[in-house]
Amino acid sequence: ALETFSGIGLAIPGNYAVEIANNVIAGEQVTHAYIGLSCATVNAQNAQANHLSVNQGAYVAEVVEDGPGAKGGIEVGDIITRIGEHEVTSADGFILAVRSCSVGEVVEVVVMRGSEEKTFMVELGSDEELQAQQEEERKQQEEAQQQYMQQYEEFMRQFQQQYSWPWDS
Repeated sequence: ALETFSGIGLAIPGNYAVEIANNVIAGEQVTHAYIGLSCATVNAQNAQANHLSVNQGAYVAEVVEDGPGAKGGIEVGDIITRIGEHEVTSADGFILAVRSCSVGEVVEVVVMRGSEEKTFMVELGSDEELQAQQEEERKQQEEAQQQYMQQYEEFMRQFQQQYSWPWDS
């Protein structure tokens, strides 16, 4: 499974990595450009199986309602082939292309819609809201886990009281 990620580390621009490192060192929240799309990799096999017009790119599987991509006109089923000057040949490449742009930047997104190439201008947002949402979900999971542990401890305490021998108390 590791081969699928080979080369990804090298594809991140150095100045981008330095910028993130500086944010982390300064204790600032690191935010990234956000497009509000989930993509799957298009390759020769799945392109042929699904009669797609291109055999590489990022297939748009999900569009966040009112997200930057949706506002720009991107739809489920579109295949992204370019973002700005970055050619997109996979889902990983799509993520890297978005990440190498800035929050608030207006980028040209080239897609294949059916057999027609279309170009959209998309103003990228910030993933700050997404991070906040993920943090909230993490907190809820943690609270549920704590609640479960408290219930379990209470149950065990009652169980031990009920079934304890006189010499245990």
